[in-house]
Amino acid sequence: MAQRSVGLDIVRAVCVTGVVLTHFSPFFLPATGLAGAFRSAVGLGSFGVTGFFLLSSYLLTGILLREIGNKRPNVWGRYWARRALRIWPLYYLAVLVVSIVGLITATRVAGLPWLLTLTYNWVNWSDTNELLGHFWSMCAEEQLYILIPILSFIAFKWRWRILVGLIVIAPISRFLVATHLPYPAVWNFTTSHLDVFALGALLASFDYAKHPRWIAVRAWITRSWWSVAAVVAMALTLGIAAARDLSWVFGSVASTWTYVFAALVWTWLMLKLTQKPQTEVTSATRAPVWLGQRSYGVYVYHWPAVIFGTWLGTKVGIPLPVIGIVLIAAVLAFSEFSFRFIESPFLRLKSRFSRETVPVP
Repeated sequence: MAQRSVGLDIVRAVCVTGVVLTHFSPFFLPATGLAGAFRSAVGLGSFGVTGFFLLSSYLLTGILLREIGNKRPNVWGRYWARRALRIWPLYYLAVLVVSIVGLITATRVAGLPWLLTLTYNWVNWSDTNELLGHFWSMCAEEQLYILIPILSFIAFKWRWRILVGLIVIAPISRFLVATHLPYPAVWNFTTSHLDVFALGALLASFDYAKHPRWIAVRAWITRSWWSVAAVVAMALTLGIAAARDLSWVFGSVASTWTYVFAALVWTWLMLKLTQKPQTEVTSATRAPVWLGQRSYGVYVYHWPAVIFGTWLGTKVGIPLPVIGIVLIAAVLAFSEFSFRFIESPFLRLKSRFSRETVPVP
């Protein structure tokens, strides 16, 4: 059975916490005044999706490179089997439930053909599904999964050039999309995240090669005060900008650089938490590891809870903070149930397609 990386589970926990705090912030913070500015800054938690993209690219590229290097049989087939068993069961179960609700209530399920074909992120800006709008990120990630095995089989000198090309293409795409299409097109399009995806694959390639110079640079990045200062400066820049206008950060041409800043902050955090590989859970890491392992379910279920809570707040006299706390607790509880009884059977089946003895997703 493959071991899990404590550091990567902590990264998952931070990613999903940011997304949940962003979407639940209206339950706890007003939209005006100083609290409104803080609520807008909290909206940077949506960049948790960027962290997920980086982590997935880094982890899956590393696994494939090791399997190819060890000459494992049927690398492609086992790769796709693992991805399908991890993502599809919960994804399509949610789509099925929403579709059944639509049939019962005679309500059109927006974006259904696109959801079924994992291409919903291209139309979410014009055909938004209220309950599954957040599924755009899973669709984009599934599309990015196609590139990982292709790049993994390419010689490093060519892989490096292609990855650098993707890093260049992404901000150009964001500029063009932000200029010509309304938000959230620039946030949802797969091409907008090619740079963070390429960055994850590039880091995995360097880690796999284990060149002494890279090992030294990696250690310097995680320990140097200069790198810490740079990360803090980028985070503060994003925070100040978001407090003034969150839509400017995510939906304007400023996305050409704001997304890069977010990706670099996540890169530093991931490198920091994986500098010393750790697979044993301690009392200090038990809670974030628990959340990281259930982050997929939390992500899937939290947005319908937000929609329900918003509706409930207009129908009953219960204070919004109380509704928010109860719903967050309910999401965590249901995610635990989902992990044990829905996801785990497929995860056990997925483990049959992995011969890794290193951290896996």
